[in-house]
Amino acid sequence: MNIISIVGLGGIGKTTLVQILYNNEKVKDHFKLKVWFCVSDEFDVFKISKVIYQAVDEENKEFTDLDKLQVALKEKLSNKRLPVSFAKLINLRHLDMSGTPKLKKTPLGICGLTSLQTLTKVFITRDNSFKSFKLSDLESLVNLQGQLSIRGMEKVADSKQAIDANLEGKGIVSLEMEWGDKFDDSRNLQTEYEVIERLRPHNKLNKLNILNYGGMKFPSWFANSSFDKLTELTIKGCINCTHFNGIAFPLLEYLKVSNMPGLEKWSNCDGDKTTGTFLHLREIHLENCPKLVEVSIGLIPSLEVLVLKKCSEVVIRTMVVVSSTIQNLVIRDIENLTELDVDVLKHLGAVEILKIEFCVELMYLCDSESEACKFLVSLEKVSIRNCKKLKEVNVGSSNTKSVLRDVYLDSCSSLGSYNCPNTVEKLKISHCNSITSLTLSLPSSLKDLIIFYCDNLKSIADELPSSLEVLEIRSCKNLKSFPHEHLQSLTSLKEMKIFMCPSMDDLFSSGLWPPNLRILGIGELKKPMSEWGLQNYPTSLIQLTLYGNNSGVTAFAMEGDAANTASTSFLLPPSLIHLIILNFKNVESISEELLQQHLTHLQSLGIFYCPNIRDVPQSTSSLLLHRL
Repeated sequence: MNIISIVGLGGIGKTTLVQILYNNEKVKDHFKLKVWFCVSDEFDVFKISKVIYQAVDEENKEFTDLDKLQVALKEKLSNKRLPVSFAKLINLRHLDMSGTPKLKKTPLGICGLTSLQTLTKVFITRDNSFKSFKLSDLESLVNLQGQLSIRGMEKVADSKQAIDANLEGKGIVSLEMEWGDKFDDSRNLQTEYEVIERLRPHNKLNKLNILNYGGMKFPSWFANSSFDKLTELTIKGCINCTHFNGIAFPLLEYLKVSNMPGLEKWSNCDGDKTTGTFLHLREIHLENCPKLVEVSIGLIPSLEVLVLKKCSEVVIRTMVVVSSTIQNLVIRDIENLTELDVDVLKHLGAVEILKIEFCVELMYLCDSESEACKFLVSLEKVSIRNCKKLKEVNVGSSNTKSVLRDVYLDSCSSLGSYNCPNTVEKLKISHCNSITSLTLSLPSSLKDLIIFYCDNLKSIADELPSSLEVLEIRSCKNLKSFPHEHLQSLTSLKEMKIFMCPSMDDLFSSGLWPPNLRILGIGELKKPMSEWGLQNYPTSLIQLTLYGNNSGVTAFAMEGDAANTASTSFLLPPSLIHLIILNFKNVESISEELLQQHLTHLQSLGIFYCPNIRDVPQSTSSLLLHRL
């Protein structure tokens, strides 16, 4: 790549000459992307970035934040080709290739750019040709700092290259070492250990990722407490490591260990020492470590988030005891976990968010409700998903001191019922096909009630609480009982969606609705929509979504013109700003009179899966029309 500077006094034609070259046909044919912008004496990074973005994006998007603009620009340029060689850009200081997912080779000439300060990633190659990039090529890049990802570490044949790279003498603060994910005979495990042992980074490192390392043990510098800036450590896919010992990063805040099928022991304590080295650690992820059975890491006084996935039940018991400050606990895919017993629960007094997922043997959260109430005193949100044998969710139901606010139950096929605690504000239940009913009386605190795909649910409650703000019930094919007579008393209800419940009947025979309703989705119930008759929609209703399968509707008409319309017409309220209609197979048109004289506030109209609707008149130039 050649860079030519055109220098001279103002007004002699420098810009004109460049424009001629820029618009040359050969240049146009050679470069798929060209950007023209002028840099004034006042160098404005935001303005230049915006001009470049507009050149590569057809939409004239507006940005007010430089960071967001540069992120968007990086995404737009991620699929563009880089130059084959950078060899002549000897003064280049910053080369950010982090947004190039298709890049698999280090561009030529990088090792000669001795002024480089930013180089986000390199790819190691095994051959010795001039096109290759070796780990030792980092030696000449003495000014490197910031972020660096080294890919293809398994191709380093000689650990001396790690010494030559001299990462310890560079200002890299975020480092990723990545080996290939194929563990075959081409991998030399001893060499890999020697490479990582000698590739010690600078002490100012604050983030370290190690991926697919094949050695049997980790480098000795893991035990060096001089790495007192390191706050994030991720170790993934190191399948040959059986022990994880002696980490001495004193300010570590985030630790993730994942895809370590051979890991058996994690120890960071010496002898009877109970105070661990992780005094600042706030978040731990242990994922896919099925053989890990021995954990001895001392106390972690600042731990807030604990995520355990695909580990043994023993790991739960050993990890919850390390801290009394855990606020967010995630348990996923733990074999043989049937319940959380007292020895686990008594350490969960600070837990505010509890998520349990894909624990197929789980039957109860605990032995009895009293035990759960005794220990889970801070629990505000519980989410239980894909626990097929779960029979009962017994937390907060009879505890007057409960602070439980949010409950989500999904795909728990053995759960027969749920007694909602009095403090819950949001209840969401989905794909629980054994549930036949909810409590006779829902809590007066409830604001959001969302239920869908519960095939055997027959009744919800005798009365809906007046505190409800959002009500959504869909795809419950056997739901019959619904307290529709209380709808007008729901003065706080702003959003209601009830559809795809083919057994629900007589819901709207009175034509009465919640008085302050703003968003409504309705349809595909037992009674065809064409037989609903006049509906007294509230004047607050601004968004309506209609589901038209088997509706019998052939046209839409004005609410105030019921006497002059066909019996198969559906009447629309004049207050609508947004209207969406779906699956109306027999409707052939939307009348111009309806849009121009009746729905005068309408701003957007969505028509989906209505094959017989051909043309839609444009009532105003501002109406947004969406069709599928």
